[in-house]
Amino acid sequence: MSKAQLLKKLSANETALWNAWKNKDPKPFQMWLAADGVSISEQGLGTKADLIKELPSMPCEVKSFTLSDWKLSMVDADAALLTYKGVTDGTCAGQALPPLWSSSLWINRKESGWCSRTRKPP
Repeated sequence: MSKAQLLKKLSANETALWNAWKNKDPKPFQMWLAADGVSISEQGLGTKADLIKELPSMPCEVKSFTLSDWKLSMVDADAALLTYKGVTDGTCAGQALPPLWSSSLWINRKESGWCSRTRKPP
């Protein structure tokens, strides 16, 4: 797979994760976050299990979001760092969500394909 094809695939996966966050749907996170994945936010570190448990009741209301300025950096043949800008029209705990830069490390686990190991959610 070329770097351009991988960028297209991983940015689509990342967009699906943002849609899942917007819709409070844990299924895509169950599918794409690695079992040893770590979520980093203003509240600190969280595990995949933490994120999946808390997502449906997160105090966030998201009307829409835009992801842009995608960049893919290959760490090695099986690890890709995806960075991008996220702009959200919505609130969490009553506070407007500011624009942010985000990154995800995607690992190619041969048996299960590409999965996100670490990610900074909105």
